[in-house]
Amino acid sequence: MKKVVFTLTLVVAICVCAVTTISAWEKEKENRFSFQTVIFPGDTFTQLLGINDFEVIAGYHGANVNKGFVFTFPFNFTPENFPNSAQTQVIGINNRGFTDGFYIDTAGTTHGFLDINGTFTTVDFPGTTFNQLLGLNNFDQAAGYFAAAAGIDHPYIFDNNGGVFLVITIPVPRAEPKPLASTTVGRSRVFTSITPARTTVF
Repeated sequence: MKKVVFTLTLVVAICVCAVTTISAWEKEKENRFSFQTVIFPGDTFTQLLGINDFEVIAGYHGANVNKGFVFTFPFNFTPENFPNSAQTQVIGINNRGFTDGFYIDTAGTTHGFLDINGTFTTVDFPGTTFNQLLGLNNFDQAAGYFAAAAGIDHPYIFDNNGGVFLVITIPVPRAEPKPLASTTVGRSRVFTSITPARTTVF
């Protein structure tokens, strides 16, 4: 009889623990995400484009004249603009706080850029006049693209360690939109080329 009572008590205790654990997990699940509106002071347009594992965010403000920044919580904006540029968008940020993006010079040409420890570098695929960098991983590899003279966009990876470009060629039927490049931030070295019809992962 004692064994039966003990067994029933143990079963009840396990069930109570399981219910408590599930309840705590459900509560944690509900509270995993919170939303906060971020508006650059004195502006009506703010866009956040990249975030690293330390919740440091890359973005820009200004609908007509883009100005880049890095944002940290609770409400700290640090301006980041390519020197002497007309406009700048900061798009990617890695866990070391290095960023990438693109800027427009005073002549109206769009260039990709890297900001490594406050040192800005233009990143343009040789012989091209339109480049954008769209993401940066922890190996300082940036995903971007250039527009060829024919108006066709070509995705690439730029490896800052040696300044090497790797152009990704993806056959796309003429009726489909042009592919663009992007990369994950943080722990992954994934590069994707995206069209509405499919995603190709390299």
